[in-house]
Amino acid sequence: MSQEMMKDPFDYCDSPSLASDDGRPNDEINNKLNLLLTNIERIDKNVLKLNQIIDMLVSKQTIIEITLSSINADYVNTREIIDKTETSCSKILSIIEERALSYEHAIADAAQQIQTVTEKATNRHIFDQENYNHEISSNFVTTGDNDTYISGDVNNEPQETASSASMVVKAANDIIHAPFEPTANNKRKTSENDLLQDINGPVLQVSTLTITNPTTQESYQVYTEKYNRAKNAAETELLTGEKGFNHLLSFLFGAIFSTEELRESSINGTVKGTKPLCPQRVHTIDQHMYNIYGQRYSTYRQTKKFKDTINKKCCRLRCRSLD
Repeated sequence: MSQEMMKDPFDYCDSPSLASDDGRPNDEINNKLNLLLTNIERIDKNVLKLNQIIDMLVSKQTIIEITLSSINADYVNTREIIDKTETSCSKILSIIEERALSYEHAIADAAQQIQTVTEKATNRHIFDQENYNHEISSNFVTTGDNDTYISGDVNNEPQETASSASMVVKAANDIIHAPFEPTANNKRKTSENDLLQDINGPVLQVSTLTITNPTTQESYQVYTEKYNRAKNAAETELLTGEKGFNHLLSFLFGAIFSTEELRESSINGTVKGTKPLCPQRVHTIDQHMYNIYGQRYSTYRQTKKFKDTINKKCCRLRCRSLD
């Protein structure tokens, strides 16, 4: 019986002896075989469709994974762009705040300078007018109500000089009673030392800015106008790069150190044949720059560009001395 079960069912069904033994008609067996074949074909078709569906799902899964990867990449790129934009905006705001603060300081310095110059000019005009009137009045004496002036030593002169003397003292009287007007030489002059000078008076120096070392309390005077020009040039160039620091640094080193000191020195004595610049005065400049620009200057101070800038300035002075 087991051997018969191991045979092909189709051979078993087609066996004439079995059909004759059972007495079943062949048509009934054939119908069942056909039905079985039909079911098998249907199963094959369903399996084929199932495989197609699985392939389609796998394909869609791959597409979804690719899409998710693209979305993640876009998200990362967008996040980086946002971070860079935020950083740039923060830097721009910081620069705007620093520049606004520097403008505020510059306006305050300019207002103080204008007030000082105005006070000096006013006092100077009053002083000049009083001295001028006193000088002329000491040489002439007023006689009568006809505004005729006679010199103290004219009374002993011959009669023929009286008329000319009267003309001279008359002109002097007009000068005394005329309103004081500064001469053209009283106007401000622009010179190398930025001074105010009168033709008959002393020299007046313009406003200066005091830079103090917070440790040693040593103070250094620099010309305010030149300082403001260097500072404005620095802040304009700082909008595009750190090179703008060079303008103000070059001015401060040239103002606080003498030409001879710069010619013989370098930053920390790193240049062969030179000696270090005075560290206290260098610290004074660093502290002044930090008070204006904060951490941005501290970062620049640690770079090689700072050292190169000052060393090049010293090198130029050495080359000029050789010429």
